[in-house]
Amino acid sequence: MRFMCFLMALAITLSVGCGSQDEGLPIAIFEPVAEDPTDTRTPLSSNPGAVELPDPPPTFGNAGPEAFLRISPKGQEHHGEFEILFSHPMDLASIQSGISVVSDGGASPAGPAPGGTITFLNYRQAIFTPYAALQENEGYTVNLSPSVTTVAGDSLIPDSQQLNFHTRPWFTMTHAINGMPHGQRGIGIDNSGSPAIILTSNWTNGSFISRLSLHKLAGGEVEICTNCNSGSATIDLGTSALPPDVGINQYYYQIEAEDGTIRHYPFAFAYGDMASDPNVLQGGAASAFLDGQYLLPTLSRTLERFAGQDFLLNGDTFNDFANAERTSTKRSGCINYGGFDFVRSYGNGPGANGDGYCGYFVSNGAELCADVGLFEVCSESDVTLDVYVTSVNIPGTVDGFENIAADISVPAGTEEARVALSARKAYLDLRIVANLEDGLVCVGGCIVSENTKIEFSAKAELNRDHSNNMRTSISLADIESLSDGSLRLTIKEPYGAPNFVWSDWTDHLTVHDLSYENSTSWVADLLSSVVESIGEDIVPAVKPDIVRDVLKDFKQRIAVNVLNSFLSSLASQGVEMSLPPYLPAPLNQLDLAVLVQLQENNDLLKSLSSKDGGILTNVNAGMFVTNNCATCERPQNVIAPPVQGPQSFITSPYTLNRNYLLGKSNANPGTLLALHQDALNQLLYQLWINGGLNLTLNEAFINQVNNYAGDIPSLTLTSSLLRAGTILNVLAPGRDNLVRLNGGSPVTINDDDPVALRLRPRQTPYIRILPTFTASNTRELQLQISDLEIQILGNPGTGSEYLMATIMAHATVNGTVDLVDFSNPTANPSMNNLQALNVDLSTEELFYTIQVMDSSAQNPMGLSPDHVRQVALPLVRSLIIPLLNNVFKEVPLPATAELSTFTSGGSNCGLNLSSDRIQVDSLPVNDTATPMILLRLRTPMGLYAPGFSDPNVLEALIGCN
Repeated sequence: MRFMCFLMALAITLSVGCGSQDEGLPIAIFEPVAEDPTDTRTPLSSNPGAVELPDPPPTFGNAGPEAFLRISPKGQEHHGEFEILFSHPMDLASIQSGISVVSDGGASPAGPAPGGTITFLNYRQAIFTPYAALQENEGYTVNLSPSVTTVAGDSLIPDSQQLNFHTRPWFTMTHAINGMPHGQRGIGIDNSGSPAIILTSNWTNGSFISRLSLHKLAGGEVEICTNCNSGSATIDLGTSALPPDVGINQYYYQIEAEDGTIRHYPFAFAYGDMASDPNVLQGGAASAFLDGQYLLPTLSRTLERFAGQDFLLNGDTFNDFANAERTSTKRSGCINYGGFDFVRSYGNGPGANGDGYCGYFVSNGAELCADVGLFEVCSESDVTLDVYVTSVNIPGTVDGFENIAADISVPAGTEEARVALSARKAYLDLRIVANLEDGLVCVGGCIVSENTKIEFSAKAELNRDHSNNMRTSISLADIESLSDGSLRLTIKEPYGAPNFVWSDWTDHLTVHDLSYENSTSWVADLLSSVVESIGEDIVPAVKPDIVRDVLKDFKQRIAVNVLNSFLSSLASQGVEMSLPPYLPAPLNQLDLAVLVQLQENNDLLKSLSSKDGGILTNVNAGMFVTNNCATCERPQNVIAPPVQGPQSFITSPYTLNRNYLLGKSNANPGTLLALHQDALNQLLYQLWINGGLNLTLNEAFINQVNNYAGDIPSLTLTSSLLRAGTILNVLAPGRDNLVRLNGGSPVTINDDDPVALRLRPRQTPYIRILPTFTASNTRELQLQISDLEIQILGNPGTGSEYLMATIMAHATVNGTVDLVDFSNPTANPSMNNLQALNVDLSTEELFYTIQVMDSSAQNPMGLSPDHVRQVALPLVRSLIIPLLNNVFKEVPLPATAELSTFTSGGSNCGLNLSSDRIQVDSLPVNDTATPMILLRLRTPMGLYAPGFSDPNVLEALIGCN
């Protein structure tokens, strides 16, 4: 959006004053001002040469009717008009029919004879305007045949029937960087290996150049030659006094001609560490502090809503996660008996899946007794139990109340997570495999042999025999992020208070319906007392351990799997956002996605002394255009490939200081997000490569802006200027009419033809976060844009456009970007409670130069370049930048961001971004060592006040249809 602002600046500049010149003629339309007020560099200036028009001699007309060419002694500008003076009042029709123009080489000007239009100021003054540019540095003759007469019928004297003039030499330049020609494509150079940067430049008409020098747009100069007949120069920029910097390097040549004319010829290239792949997450592109006052309660509430079946996550319910991957294969170390399926997530095995709780040992746990006379004779055996969870059911609600409550926090003064899990109901189906370590002997001689294996089924239910109150388990845990961006939660040992408390579940969980299923001994099949012994003695003995282990898996595996499923989606699909329809095209046709992935970190949990702490981490991040915009004009569709060199963007070497966020969080409650400039430059690249920056500034564009910004007087003025008559009156003042060639035939331009400015950046723009601040400590940014082609187009309403002029622009500007509440000046109800982007561009720290192209294809009307500078010079600071700051004072942001991983009823859920749900503001940053944009996210106090409000209100942050 900030880049769009700058493009519009260029566009509006040209809408109020544009011109043309040959291929290679730049005009600096204002001076760069030094960033350091003590810097006394000479301002950049351009002198196109003074126009000196002679008057006829005093004896003009004494010898009879005469004609006089009023052309500067320095020569005629080859794309300019010229004036013919007559000593006597003339028959105008005779001039129209009797004039012709021919070059010394015999060529006539383009178009039908006489090659241009004639405008009569009076009976003695005529202006000849060629349809297209004449040849430069060429002699011409204006023939006025004897049929050209005065109103009295007298012919011109013979010396006035052929008037000769010569067009001035014009300078064109071509450039190549490391053999890559500058012009139609951008140039990118990766600085890995410190390659040489060789500039090769060629120019024409060197004998007319008195001095040629090379400059950087931001300052610095090297003299190239004073005798420039060679026409070429090769410079190693890396070893020169003007070495390239990381970013877009903007240079220009200054030609000082013999006639006093000064011209500028810019070129540019991107240089730096290019991202190896511009379409993937960028390492360490952001840092985040997920605070304990807003974010962690929101995360907890989201888990509760998911367990309450408010929405699906990647198409799955909470019970789907609780009953995920299944198998019937026992792992090593477990009793290898029974062919049943079980849920792999539950178990005490290592790795991602526990695969069963194996190895519960009970001494003399199985008992077989019989009465013998006066005595009871018993046979006992040690027992090893393996317990498997075959099914889990967690209802969404119980008795009309939510069934699950979750709370994840980092208590003040600690660096450990407190994880509380509460439930009213939980249903588990179990399979129990018992191994009798010793044999059992029954009366009568039957033997249950040693290592007999018996399989049982059972059920477990929370609050089966108790009221349906919440039963809570609390644990303290470490949390770390792994190399794949997933989380791992590990409950602290030793188990027991305060690290792990689960007695509330044990006391209210009932194991029931224990049933014998199978055995390796046919004798055991007959011994119901063994089943009773397992059910009445062994299971109660191990139930606390079983409940502990199941709860541990619910926290360490099931809940974490839910979070990791969401995190995985954030890294692959991200948070999706359609740019709002009220923005101008093509921006309103683009869908964006913000993707994030946690970096590997075993030091996530951070303590705050006075309040709950949170999770602090660097993240890999990326911002992408996700849709295939059919109407967007992509750079590669204009010319492929659009850039010579890496098709990528420049990255920066510095690493975000995440600990800075922790310090800022003490005084600034909320979730903090620091953005590296790599994230911003990737977004610019994505917008650029997908055609989002190929804009057309026309009346529809302005009307779209007015829809949200209200009627801005200066914008209304700009709209009125986008008419052919107005534009061309500025470009070619004094002409009664303007004519263009269409297929070789002259067509008079209608003053009311709409005008559009088509913007095509040939190079990916570049943003640099500066180590400087405004008075309010807002971080300053610098935007560099080069090789921006701007076409000025007229539309006659017949379905085809005609080109008036083509300009290439290069600029560097400083400014700030902030987030503010949208004031909704148009009182549009759909725009209430929106947040807005605020852009403020500097009128001082601004460097800007343009090149008006002059080939027949790019400047078919042959317009004069001098008027561009003359008109635009005073307007940039006084009108254009203030206008842009007014227009982009408040650009409303979307009200929702789509979470396609969360669905309900077949529709995607969304993150509510309206200002009554989430407030986002930028915080002052005074850490010059780590340039960053620092954002804070929190909820309005009216919605949620930490420590006072019911966390249930946080469900308003995620809306599902």
